[in-house]
Amino acid sequence: ITGDTETAAAALAGALGPPGTPALPVHVVAVEALADLDAVPASAADRLREFRDSARRLVGTDAWPVDVPHPDERLRDAARRALRQR
Repeated sequence: ITGDTETAAAALAGALGPPGTPALPVHVVAVEALADLDAVPASAADRLREFRDSARRLVGTDAWPVDVPHPDERLRDAARRALRQR
């Protein structure tokens, strides 16, 4: 409504937690929202790079349907999109 994305972007960046902590399913949604806002705070850059570059699975799931994107792939894709804006 106001066009101000800084407040929302700062809250979403804060929800990601510090680098080195486990990724959670809520991080997928937060990073997708950051990428969609086109406003990524510098404070989120290290965490986004961690999501993008990790060689390991980030978001674990016990069972996941094959016909929909795995949350891990969604998280990596959103992190790539968000980092392109920086």
